Amino acid sequence: MGLKIEMPPSMMGKPRFFFPPPVDKIADPLIHIKNVAFGYVPTHPLFHNLTLRINNGDRIGIVGRNGAGKSTLLKLLVEELKPCNDGVVTRKSKLDVAMFSQHHVDQLELSRTPLGEPAALTGGLTVELTAGRLRLMRTPCDLKF
Repeated sequence: MGLKIEMPPSMMGKPRFFFPPPVDKIADPLIHIKNVAFGYVPTHPLFHNLTLRINNGDRIGIVGRNGAGKSTLLKLLVEELKPCNDGVVTRKSKLDVAMFSQHHVDQLELSRTPLGEPAALTGGLTVELTAGRLRLMRTPCDLKF
């Protein structure tokens, strides 16, 4: 049985998300990938000499066909995977990075709220502290329609 969420008519339209600016600005680059190679099969690398900088204010879309390496790139960014060569992935120590893919939905505890789930997974942080870490205000202005 699927969950059906209906939007009130007063909120119909194109949704726009608002994220308040972070309290502490982190110096650029937030993430730097330099000369990285990666492949699940050594003879068929998905990436070779990949170099990428992610700076404050960057908006990034990752698009490609199945098997092109989109999820693998994200796993390199969150350091779930390590480069196959001596390439380097660096992130600022104050930067909080997380990834939620379509395949993680089976791992969700459906009785938790959207803020309660990460709070439970971060070693007992309260929902309020999790919201603060996510820089979210718990008011209707978080989602602007």
